[in-house]
Amino acid sequence: MPSYKVIPFYPSLLDFIHNNDSNLILNVGANLIEMLPSWMSILKRIEPNNSMPVIVVDSQITELDIFNKELKEKLKDINYKINDNQEWISFIISPIKILSTNNNSLWLNEMTSWLSYSLIGNKIHNDFEYAFEAPEGFLRQTSRRARSWDYFHFVNPAKDVALQLFGCYDVTPTIKAINESHFQNVKGQYIVWKCSPLEIQEISYIVHDVDLSVKLLEDLNEEESIITISTRMFDPFMGLYCLSPDWNSFENGSVREILNRNHLLSKLPGAEYTGTIPDFFEEAINNYKRNYKQVIVTELEYIVGFPIKHNERRIQVSRFQMINERYASDIKSHMNSLKPIELKDSELILSCIDNTWGEDAIYELSFSWTPDIFLTSKEDYIKNEKKILSLLNNLLPTRVNNNHILKNTYEIIHSAGEIGFDYQE
Repeated sequence: MPSYKVIPFYPSLLDFIHNNDSNLILNVGANLIEMLPSWMSILKRIEPNNSMPVIVVDSQITELDIFNKELKEKLKDINYKINDNQEWISFIISPIKILSTNNNSLWLNEMTSWLSYSLIGNKIHNDFEYAFEAPEGFLRQTSRRARSWDYFHFVNPAKDVALQLFGCYDVTPTIKAINESHFQNVKGQYIVWKCSPLEIQEISYIVHDVDLSVKLLEDLNEEESIITISTRMFDPFMGLYCLSPDWNSFENGSVREILNRNHLLSKLPGAEYTGTIPDFFEEAINNYKRNYKQVIVTELEYIVGFPIKHNERRIQVSRFQMINERYASDIKSHMNSLKPIELKDSELILSCIDNTWGEDAIYELSFSWTPDIFLTSKEDYIKNEKKILSLLNNLLPTRVNNNHILKNTYEIIHSAGEIGFDYQE
C-alpha cells in the first residue's frame, strides 16, 4: 500500500545528481522542516533530524516552459526500485524562482506555486492534471454560492451527464487539529443529567435564565430520567452548535462553565449521569469525532504540491432528472437485474437529492469507480465512457420533450444546485 516514505538521500540519489547530462545544475541542499509547508510533516523519513535533504536545481534557461520540460526529463532518470505496480515515485517541487543579481530588489520572484510530479510507469505526470483534468466537451464549474451543492462538477449538456473527479491524500496535521477542535467544541455543548421525571421542569426553569435548554433523552424507569442540559443552539442531529466563547469554556465545556460561573450546579436536583448514553445520541455525537486517515478531495480542496494517492482516485458520472417515486422504484428494481460493469470498486447508486419540487423529485443516478493507476482520470473516463453512458441511458434515458421545470442534468445542477458554468445558452 503506497505511503509517504521519503527516499533515503544517501546513497539513493547521489547517482541521480552526479550522472547529469542535462542543461540543469543539481546540488545537494537542506531545508528546516519547520520552514516547509505543514503538510510535509506527514512524510515518513528514516533520518531523525529536523532538516529535509533536497536537490537544488539551477539553470540558465529563462523560459519557464522549457525549464519545466527539462526538469521532467531529468526526473525520469531516477533509479530507485519500487515494490510493485501499485507504487510510484512522487517529486515535490518548491516554487520555481528567477534569481536576481540585484540583492536589493523587492520583486517577488516566485514563478509557480508548489507542484508535485509523479513517475508512473516510465512517464512523468503533473499530479493535479493526472487527477483533475476533464475530457473535452465538459463545461467547467466557474461559480458557486453558500447554498450550492457540494463538490466540483463538470457537465456535458450534449450527453446529459455530470462528471466529478476526486483525488486522495493522507489527512494533514492541520486538518487533524481542526477536527480535534471541532469535537472539543461539540463535547462542551452539553452535559447529561439524571433526575426524576418530576424534576425536569424545575431544572429547565433554573437554567432558562442562563440561556441553556433541557431535552429528555430517555426514561430509565418510572422514577429516573436522563436529560441533556445544553446550549440553546445545540442540535447534533442538524449539525448546529455555538463556538466556545473563551478558553475556559473550550477546555471545561461551555455548559459546565456557565453552570459553575452562575453557581447553579449545586442547585440542580439530581446528579450528572455517568452511565450508558442512548445509542441514537451517542452516534450523533460520534459523527463529529472524525478519526479518518485519508481525505477525498476535488480540485477546489487540493493542496498545491501535496502528492496525490493515485491508486485511491475516484471518478463519478451522474445523470440528474426529475422523476416520481414509482419511477425511481422501477429503476432500482432494474438495477438489481443488470450485469455489472467490471471496474475497480464500482458503485451504481440512485439517490433522491431534493424532494421539495412537488410530486416529481430530483434524483441522481451515479456510477463511480477507481481508475487504473496507469491512466489519468481523463483517459480512464474516455476509455469507459461508452459503456457507462449505455448503462445510464438504459436505466434513466434522457427525456427530450418533457414538461418539467428543470429538464436535464445541466439545468438541475445549474438552477437547483446553484452552480455556474462557463456556458452560454
